[in-house]
Amino acid sequence: MPDLSAARPLGAAAPGPGWLAEQLPRPLAEDAFVARLVGLFDEVGGSLRARIDGVEHHLDPGLAPSPFVRWMATWIGVAVSSSLPEERQRSVLRAAGPLLGWQGTTKGLAGLLGALTGGAVEIRDGGGVYREGEAHPSDHTVRIRLEQSGGIDEQQLLALVRAEVPADALVELVVDTHTVEHEADEADEADEAETSVAAPEALAGEGYLPPLRGGPEIELPPDEPGDGPGDGSGSDR
Repeated sequence: MPDLSAARPLGAAAPGPGWLAEQLPRPLAEDAFVARLVGLFDEVGGSLRARIDGVEHHLDPGLAPSPFVRWMATWIGVAVSSSLPEERQRSVLRAAGPLLGWQGTTKGLAGLLGALTGGAVEIRDGGGVYREGEAHPSDHTVRIRLEQSGGIDEQQLLALVRAEVPADALVELVVDTHTVEHEADEADEADEAETSVAAPEALAGEGYLPPLRGGPEIELPPDEPGDGPGDGSGSDR
């Protein structure tokens, strides 16, 4: 959670000095020692009251401090970079909330990209709902054209799109007039090496099955006399 100890949103004013001592019964208020003792808590308590009185402003994307805006975005699974202009950060948070129920759809993706880049978004996915026998052929490619990147790294935009579309869909991202090509990094290469599966014919006679995707290798025990059918042992394995 961001440090909001110094943040005071609009509409939240600290109580005036002496507000705590004013609530003391008269005999205690007239005691100089008690008045000084209560005065120690006056400023601290006033600061806490101001923050509590303004809590609704912390939840308003238009009034909340910037660190709180980015923190609230994580509540709905959106990572907002501090490098974005402050107003853009607020726009992303405003758009992401109502679009949460549209995640994975053309409307949801277009709204999120529009808020991030600040430009027009065009999406064509070839999908739809048709009567039986009337469906158009599809190449499972989601084509997206952005008016601008909005200062965001194009590889980050591509990664965001690939995370939002179906896993088996291909992505074609165009920013302005050029197509964004995926640039493989070390993490991609390590993931590919970890999840690759060798061809079964290459493992003939090695005594183990190919590893499952992301799982451990499954070894087969070597054949031993008396373990198989036809060896006279009567085994029915």
